[in-house]
Amino acid sequence: MRINPIERRILQVLLINGGLLNKNEIAGKAGISWNTAQTYLNKLYNRGWVRTKRKGKISYYFANY
Repeated sequence: MRINPIERRILQVLLINGGLLNKNEIAGKAGISWNTAQTYLNKLYNRGWVRTKRKGKISYYFANY
């Protein structure tokens, strides 16, 4: 399966920062909007490349490797 540049950036952010970042943190570190981050995080989640952990109302993401 091919990975596009935005997905690659998101995965790099998660790997470099040790995961457990919310979508706003990921967006800021990847240089994308939170809407774009949410769209691609959903795609990566559906493919099994990222997982989530909820703390209260906030979902935190981490790479599934």
